[in-house]
Amino acid sequence: MVVINPEWITAVSSLMGAFVALGAVLVAYFQLKGLRRSINNESLMVIISLENEVSVRKVRMSKVLFELKKSHVMSKDRELLKAELNTTKEDYLNALDRLCYVILEGFLSEKDWKKVYHTYLNHVTESLQDFFVSGAYPNIVELKKKWDEQ
Repeated sequence: MVVINPEWITAVSSLMGAFVALGAVLVAYFQLKGLRRSINNESLMVIISLENEVSVRKVRMSKVLFELKKSHVMSKDRELLKAELNTTKEDYLNALDRLCYVILEGFLSEKDWKKVYHTYLNHVTESLQDFFVSGAYPNIVELKKKWDEQ
């Protein structure tokens, strides 16, 4: 008859518990890795959505400007088109201001976006300078100033 020493039972049980714990750690690691990848993909989708919104509003603004330039209509209709143009400019600047906020708050890598948007922000603030007089669009102004100083 074989007698099993209780110390061996404890050792084998401890070893099996360690393997189970290691397996649980590995499962958790791979789940967290997948979650991180998912979060990165969602962040990318937000960025694409913000850029798309800026682009859509810029296109809308351009269409209204085109209509205004090609129209030879009565002054009342031209005034309506001018008012619509101002509204589209404000919509466009609101979307751009939101994107600048996301960059300023560190949700996006400022270094990467500066390469793309620094010249763009300079152009926007110069060509639409009348809209920045009242302190509107503070994120655009702050980000432009910050990038100009760097």
